[in-house]
Amino acid sequence: MRYVQFKGLIVIFCLLAVGCTHRTVTRIESLQAPCPRVLSQENDTLSYVVAFNDTNEREAFVSSFNQFLKKYPFVNMMKDTVRNYVRIELLPPTEQPHLEQPITRIEQNQIVEDIIEEIIEEVSSDSAPEAIDSILPGFGGVVRIYFPRKNVDPLFSRLFNAFPFNHSNAEQTDYSSLVISDSSAHRITLKINGKFINAENRTLSALDFIDNWTSILRKHPAEGYFLFRNVAGIPEFISGNEATVRGFNALDENTITLRLANNDTLAGFRLQNRRLIDGNLKLGLYHISRRSDNDLELLANSNSGPTKPFLEKIVLCTGGDPNPILSFSLNKYDAVVLTSINDLEYARRNLTQNASLQEIPGERYFLACASEDEGFRAFLNKQINKADMLRNVAKAEGATINSVVMDNLESVQTQDNGNGQFSSSRTFKLIYCKDDQISKSIAEKLLATLSHSKISINLVALEDLEYQRCLISRDYDCAVGWVPQNITHNISEQLRLASIWFNDETDALKRLQDNTEIPLFSVRRYLLKRNDLHLYKNSIQGLFLKTEQDQIQPVNEN
Repeated sequence: MRYVQFKGLIVIFCLLAVGCTHRTVTRIESLQAPCPRVLSQENDTLSYVVAFNDTNEREAFVSSFNQFLKKYPFVNMMKDTVRNYVRIELLPPTEQPHLEQPITRIEQNQIVEDIIEEIIEEVSSDSAPEAIDSILPGFGGVVRIYFPRKNVDPLFSRLFNAFPFNHSNAEQTDYSSLVISDSSAHRITLKINGKFINAENRTLSALDFIDNWTSILRKHPAEGYFLFRNVAGIPEFISGNEATVRGFNALDENTITLRLANNDTLAGFRLQNRRLIDGNLKLGLYHISRRSDNDLELLANSNSGPTKPFLEKIVLCTGGDPNPILSFSLNKYDAVVLTSINDLEYARRNLTQNASLQEIPGERYFLACASEDEGFRAFLNKQINKADMLRNVAKAEGATINSVVMDNLESVQTQDNGNGQFSSSRTFKLIYCKDDQISKSIAEKLLATLSHSKISINLVALEDLEYQRCLISRDYDCAVGWVPQNITHNISEQLRLASIWFNDETDALKRLQDNTEIPLFSVRRYLLKRNDLHLYKNSIQGLFLKTEQDQIQPVNEN
């Protein structure tokens, strides 16, 4: 057996399960780029440093590696999101397993892409791999982190959520809680890994998962709608017409079937999302021990699997602080999430002695137009000055975008079949989620702009639950939305965008041409943190406090 380890910004172990016959391997090195530098060699393991100069190089690597795996299907995968590696067991072409169902085949390739991207997006391009790899964090300590929303965003929810799927054979340990054992266009069968116990030392059953998914549909209807889009009974349950979801079935304690009402070859992609294994199941790196209106208390999960938490407790302080910078200066928080240019300038000018700023994955803002009035959609699009909105409304660092899901897209010629005409006498409904300050600023700017043009606007600020319900019912003309930055390369997130905001329209170019999608800008986010708080491998899951006991020495990744 031979292991190849890529270390640094991405770490990948490839276990080639070849037979006894030696194979001749021809390696073709590109003349356009230098071969990755060998960091170390030990027995049958080579460690390489793989770095990227820009986003294009990063995406090219992921695309190339994903194409490789399509030709050489894998039978097992393990991931470590704290130490940032993926270990994949490959079979030679003659030993490829037979995959009868189309959804399963698609999922296997996409899981690789999603996991690799999940690791890439958290790793800063200017970090030093050798220095990061040499720090062995000790366990312990309590950290308080503030971010401006009441609801925990996808980045920080990784502390207590878990990626749901993995693949394994009978001889390998499975590091995922669920496995798709069978799938077709009308049914998906999920097997629960009985080896897993949660933070409360409970082995979860099929009914535990079904109860939790039902709760997601009840408390976060838009998120549940996306995850289980074509499962039988979802619309009836969300609307309150049925008490249970007909498509959720427990065959036994460890087997769940999702019965689909419509042919959905994308159902497997939807499920490849951390929202499927949320904090209520207590399977993540940390588990939720207490909730209140203003904070979420997380404790280390000793049953988290091969990756272990470094902190004893994390308190996520969720919104409501009128001056988080001042509170940070008074040691109320150990870290705060910042987007405001004024806050960033103040921090850089006054707080660099005892704190530092670290960039974390950003977000992308847009308008979703559900109005059937083509003239109104076209008129609205023409009224928007994206650069001005970013600079003077959001007041954040970032860049204007021409598509929510595509980077480097030139402007698209939009359609206006209404020839610029629409019913200006009617009132148009504009909604936003009041939990997000940037959305509020965008909505208020739109109100002022359209009112100046004598367009009647009903501006509605909604709590998160009502906002989600409104999106599903499409009871609005225009909605302000935002999505995580990884949507540009994560198919599951792209499907979420289409299901929640665009009535399942997955063709991004068509959305742009029809003016149903009006992209605005991306926003850069930073974590202002005190100097003894670090992110191991630049990962949120790797938060730790550096103590005198921490030793600087090589890490044995095996």
